[in-house]
Amino acid sequence: FQYIVADAGYGSEENYQSIIDDYEKVPLIPYGMYHAEQKKKYKNNPQYRANWDYDEIADTYVDPDGVWFSFSHYSTRTDKNGFQRQFKVYKADKEQEDSRLNELARTPKGKLRTTSVNYNWEYFKQQVKENLESETGKRIYAQRKIDVETVFGRMKGHFGMRRVHVRGKQAVHNDIGLMLMAMNLTKLMLELGRWTAQFSHHSTKKETQQILSQKKAGFCCVSFYLELVISQSQFLLCMMLLIFCF
Repeated sequence: FQYIVADAGYGSEENYQSIIDDYEKVPLIPYGMYHAEQKKKYKNNPQYRANWDYDEIADTYVDPDGVWFSFSHYSTRTDKNGFQRQFKVYKADKEQEDSRLNELARTPKGKLRTTSVNYNWEYFKQQVKENLESETGKRIYAQRKIDVETVFGRMKGHFGMRRVHVRGKQAVHNDIGLMLMAMNLTKLMLELGRWTAQFSHHSTKKETQQILSQKKAGFCCVSFYLELVISQSQFLLCMMLLIFCF
């Protein structure tokens, strides 16, 4: 496969770098501010550095008020996972064009304002934006709403599970596993209903044998799955129910 699709919760510099550089895949994962950046309100907001003027040759920024920011130093930040991010820090010039700008160049506490830029993050954001806005990217990302979100919607709407009921990784794993098992078993029952209806409309011996073979294969697959994920006592109970259904 070539594309990795996920929601904005997974749109981070660390994930983008791993997907693009390590796995050599194409991420179709919007970052947190992706949708907000498309709106007019964001583009007209002077507090966002993306709306400032940048002089690439002088390496300076000018905010909408006219305050100049020059490069000051590099900075490295390490997150809780140990991932390091590199920043260029720009500081407002001490001497601006007039006294009004000198005042705007300082914080309420009197310190010179600063802004930090992570160019590696900006590079990945631009790549992701181009991927998501391409025709192929739009088509694939739209399919995610059908393939993935329907499962979450069914889990919340039909089964009423909006949060887990336990604590601890293993307990949560079991809780989610039981829910997904229940969802899969309901699908199995629907499929069995279709098989039964199909079986009742066939009268020839050959067609009847085909239907029974399909049921046998389905029974074997389900029993093997249940044996892997649940305890022995639960497995025996499920087998009794499945035998009754088949």
